[in-house]
Amino acid sequence: MKKDRITKFLNKYTYEQPKVVKTASIQDFNAKTYKAGLCAKKSSNFCLLIFSPAVKTSIESILNLYDNDPVSFAFVDKTTEPGIYKLFGKPESDVAVLKPKR
Repeated sequence: MKKDRITKFLNKYTYEQPKVVKTASIQDFNAKTYKAGLCAKKSSNFCLLIFSPAVKTSIESILNLYDNDPVSFAFVDKTTEPGIYKLFGKPESDVAVLKPKR
């Protein structure tokens, strides 16, 4: 083989960014994570706010289905974040969907 063909072949892999495997996860939602960008105003993802630990457990079993979808999952603890719960949750609701840019 000629040097040019080998160089061309290797350059393709030298300058290519490694592929990052995305995995969906449920993050705790509080003021710190909101300031970091989770479900913030400029986020283009749908944000699924989870208020019930039982629902959180059941959603964790299907998270792998949403690895490539524009969805953020956030758990709001009613005891530590009562203000957020009052904004989005009602006594009978366990989940709320938020579209930040709307």
